[in-house]
Amino acid sequence: MKNIIKILVAITFVLLSIFIVINYNHKYQNFIIEAETIDDYGTWYVNFDHEVEMDDIINSVKIIDDNGELKDIILSYSDELKKSIIIKPKEEYQVDEKYKLIIDDIYNKNNMKINKYITREFYVNMKPLEIEVLHPKIDEQYKITLIFNQEIKKDDKTTEAIKVVDSKGISLNIKISDDEESPNKLFIEILDKLIPKQEYTVKVKGQITTKHHNIMLNALEFKFPVPKIKLDESLGLGVYETDRKINDRNYEWYIDQGNTGEHSENNSGPAVAVMAAKWLNKDAEVSVNRARKIYYPDGDEWFSVTLKSFFDEYSIPAIVAEDIKSIDIKNQIDNDNIVIAYIDPKYIPYESNENSHINRYKIQEKKHYILIKGYRVVDDKLYYEIYDPYNFGSVYEDNELKGKDRYYYEVDLINSIKNSWDNIIIVSSDIDEDN
Repeated sequence: MKNIIKILVAITFVLLSIFIVINYNHKYQNFIIEAETIDDYGTWYVNFDHEVEMDDIINSVKIIDDNGELKDIILSYSDELKKSIIIKPKEEYQVDEKYKLIIDDIYNKNNMKINKYITREFYVNMKPLEIEVLHPKIDEQYKITLIFNQEIKKDDKTTEAIKVVDSKGISLNIKISDDEESPNKLFIEILDKLIPKQEYTVKVKGQITTKHHNIMLNALEFKFPVPKIKLDESLGLGVYETDRKINDRNYEWYIDQGNTGEHSENNSGPAVAVMAAKWLNKDAEVSVNRARKIYYPDGDEWFSVTLKSFFDEYSIPAIVAEDIKSIDIKNQIDNDNIVIAYIDPKYIPYESNENSHINRYKIQEKKHYILIKGYRVVDDKLYYEIYDPYNFGSVYEDNELKGKDRYYYEVDLINSIKNSWDNIIIVSSDIDEDN
């Protein structure tokens, strides 16, 4: 009797094991519900019956070409439930070539196989997402048009993937917009001021995807020159700017001598001296009042030798140059220097247009110092960009000070210098005494 019971127990155990195996295999024989391509670029969608862990399947999912060579792929979940994945090529496939998707044995955490081996052959019928850049137009302020070969998603990743950089690799501020009637186009508006004769680059690299989840794999770089720029007519300079060099700073360093105390009328010298010091060193511990107390505290006008003494006192490299010509000033600007000059304003035409940025804006002005920090060539005329401290609160309609970034035509400026002291003071952080 005991033997019979043992036999029945053994038979029951065997039958139970078979039942468990059958049920287990039945449970996972359809673990992969579907595997299908979702576009013509070799992107696959695989739907599972249960949640999968990426670590469990990453070595089991493969793409091989017709020669049996493995292709690099990117796996990602297509939903938060982790029951379906997207398989994308890491490098673009060749058009009209045959490839094979292989989903090999997948094991769970208990090292048990949970799927059937499957293969799917497929061809790539179209090229991956591509892009064309239309050459930007001068009269449209270099607005850039990107044309894709299919409809793309307009999301944050697309915006992050697009950049415009200057010749030094510095990214410009841009605004990206689209066209509802042309879902395969994007427009780039450059918000920063472009510089003539410079080359810029449009860079497209990142997660730009189509509505079918296809990704742009190949980075694009499109270089474009800026031969000239169309200017705002309100400046008064002209229409097209073809050259520019401005030795400015990204912090405030302009001084209106009208705000410098008791001797403000004669403080153009101390004002340009302190501006030059601030240009060299944002944190320079010097003020117009302090400079005035050191040199001619009774309020007399400064001379070139006074400025040179001030610069020597504060270890600011500066030299005096005489019998100057326009090209001399331009060369100093091109060498990253700034120039101080003493002018007679009557040789600079008076500008009656309140919003214009050229010529002098005061009817009566005394001789005084100015600081020359750049130049612009507009319609074949050279204008120097000036910090004129003799401002006394004069502003444009937008409340910007008129003495900042004022423009004087080169011929007028040279005449105003030569009819004063006919010399300039060159200030630089790296100056050549023999130049």
